[in-house]
Amino acid sequence: MDAWSRYGSPLYLLLLHANFLDEPPERRHAFARQFLDAATSLPDRELGYWLNGSWREQLTAAWIIAARRLPAFRGVIGERLLASATCYAGQGFSVATARYEDHPASDALTLYLQSYLPVGDREYDQEWAVGSLVWLDARLAADRAARFLKAPELWKVSEHGRELGALDPGRGVARVARAMAFLDELGASEVS
Repeated sequence: MDAWSRYGSPLYLLLLHANFLDEPPERRHAFARQFLDAATSLPDRELGYWLNGSWREQLTAAWIIAARRLPAFRGVIGERLLASATCYAGQGFSVATARYEDHPASDALTLYLQSYLPVGDREYDQEWAVGSLVWLDARLAADRAARFLKAPELWKVSEHGRELGALDPGRGVARVARAMAFLDELGASEVS
């Protein structure tokens, strides 16, 4: 069985939107065991392959990199976040970027938000990026996310000048906070 079939395929749908957070406790614990197994078993080389795959592989690799805080992937994670070239992968890239817990990570998330707000017709992973920046601000005693949160007009979704609704940055903040708590619970020593 190849690495994707063994480790990635069973995880990616639960990593998407951090769906694992909404699972019943028994299923969430089973997911945590599977995720921990993947995070501690996959070599960096395999994660590098996954980062060149589809959104499924990229999302899964980014979450594992977030859990392990792998410095070798910092550059590619930041590049992929800013490029926003595939759907959904930016969720993982946002979380992975914030997990480095430093000012360059804050700069990368801020640059992403500056590039993709106002939303307009580019409904990507802005909620995840702002949630990650809020989480990171708390660790760095910073307040870089505030300007994005205070401007509701930045979050309006539109197409051809017609307003279609808005993204909810508060939803991103809450979701990322819960996802980060999950990663913290796994414990850095277990996934290093």
